[in-house]
Amino acid sequence: AKDPCPERSESERAEIVAAAERHFAGRGFEAALLEDIASEVGIRRAAIFYHFGDKQELYAAVLDQVFGDAMADLPSAGSVFRNPAGAHAARLIESCGLKGSAVGGARVSEKHANFIVNRGEATGADVLELVRRIRARVRQARGVDLQPEVMLYGKKWEDVL
Repeated sequence: AKDPCPERSESERAEIVAAAERHFAGRGFEAALLEDIASEVGIRRAAIFYHFGDKQELYAAVLDQVFGDAMADLPSAGSVFRNPAGAHAARLIESCGLKGSAVGGARVSEKHANFIVNRGEATGADVLELVRRIRARVRQARGVDLQPEVMLYGKKWEDVL
């Protein structure tokens, strides 16, 4: 069926993505609630599913809008660290000269410092070691303890960091 009001539909979709960006950035993917995003837009939670199949699809739309082609070149899990209060993880990482830093096949993205990209041969151990090095350098240079926001399967972050 054809949408009877495509302009409103696109406008509503853009509002949802903008609100979701604020909630994901402020609370992280897991803690951000679709109910809160819908409330900010002035719609019911169910209306989000008119535009997005699930929360992950909404998150992907936010990433696409925010980072555009920053993720297009190499595979990545997206934004690695939560933004600390009053700061941006990417800016902290970049200010420590870590863009392009690598461990094995894992590298801090040249386009967005809060992304770890896979140059094709990265292992989980490479990514974990790079996360450790980034955290240690930012803590040493800026006094900020970056907290991962990506999910780690099989273990807890506090057990591997």
